[in-house]
Amino acid sequence: MEPPAASAAKHQADPEIADSSGASPTSRPGTDIGSPARGGKKEQSRRIAVLVCGVPPPAVLEDVGTYVDQFAALLQRDEHAGDEEWRSWDVYKGELPTADELAPFDAILFTGGAGDAFSDEPWVVQARELVRSAHARKQRMLGVCFGHQLIAQALGGRVDRAPAWGSGATTITFDEEAREVLPNMQLPPTAAIHVSHRDQVHELPEGAKVLASAEQCPIAMFSIGDQVLCIQGHPEFNERTVRSIVDAKLQRNMMTAQEAEVSNKSYQQLGDQCQQDYALLQGICAQHLRK
Repeated sequence: MEPPAASAAKHQADPEIADSSGASPTSRPGTDIGSPARGGKKEQSRRIAVLVCGVPPPAVLEDVGTYVDQFAALLQRDEHAGDEEWRSWDVYKGELPTADELAPFDAILFTGGAGDAFSDEPWVVQARELVRSAHARKQRMLGVCFGHQLIAQALGGRVDRAPAWGSGATTITFDEEAREVLPNMQLPPTAAIHVSHRDQVHELPEGAKVLASAEQCPIAMFSIGDQVLCIQGHPEFNERTVRSIVDAKLQRNMMTAQEAEVSNKSYQQLGDQCQQDYALLQGICAQHLRK
């Protein structure tokens, strides 16, 4: 299945592809975006921190909302309203939690974004420090796209430019390691996933295992024990989202017409498979965050 379109009012913000200081429509510093237990009384609940590392283009915001909205749909947050609390920080704007503020959370999600995980931008440097402190506390972490790269770089891996834009739909091949790390998922040999990245992980942190690879991205998914799971692709995206991001890149001369054509044509072969594999990727992410 494919994620539904959001029915929220139109938002105004800069696209994911730009270094943006625009406000994220649904989250402010330390915004509580979860739901209390039914009956209005707080009970012991799972706590998930969402560190928002960028903002999508306006067309995506109108269609499916922010990264928080998209992950809420992917992880079916509404169905866990009684036993789950979410809180988000717009870290790409320099609004970062302290290590102590993150300490009580059961899991931390690092979203996609337009930054370079290896950069010296102050918020990126601070975000890498948060990764290291969370890892030392043995907190569960899920990193997607930029988040995948950030965690790898922070923990001793190496991130750099990819050989070419990774954009559109691609096939990932699961390694045997994935079946050991995700024993309840009944993984097929391959899956289709949406991608949108110019950087990628070139060297893994110590102790990490490759779980899946793609033709142009050998480290498409990795884990560190049962604590860290990182995915280069975007399990929360749909085809419309990627096409909107490609259009925004073209308008800013960040992608050539030929690169855009390759991205869009990938859906002729893999578009249906991406929709079918949405539920599989949904399960992988949910199982990791909710262990």
